[in-house]
Amino acid sequence: SKGYYFKSIAEGIGDTLEAGDEVSYWYVVKLLDGFVVDTNIEDTARKYKIYSPYKDYTAASFSVVDSSEVVTSQSLSVIPGVAKTFLQMKHGGKAYTFFSSAWGYGATQKSFGVYQPLFFYIEVVTDNDDDTEED
Repeated sequence: SKGYYFKSIAEGIGDTLEAGDEVSYWYVVKLLDGFVVDTNIEDTARKYKIYSPYKDYTAASFSVVDSSEVVTSQSLSVIPGVAKTFLQMKHGGKAYTFFSSAWGYGATQKSFGVYQPLFFYIEVVTDNDDDTEED
């Protein structure tokens, strides 16, 4: 898709995730200059000095949506680029994805500005995963 790029770094197991699948995942969000703006990995948050004692550093969860909902839904609990990424992953898979602001927050004001392209590391947790390796 225009403005969206995906690179698998570990395939994972089983079938590709489908709409309705419940997933838990780890993530790191960076701007193009490498500045980390968000993560749910505590060690990474501490390393990049964005740790908050008020944030819950556990795997996030998401119910995978159909590809038509990725672009059209206004009620996603993740941004469209992340929702699209899950449709290309498997349990235990790890990937990097980069996308334009159209797949991200667009004009929504964030602490890092508006219209920012984003770079994500995403790791879908398997049932026996308790930790992640990325920072």
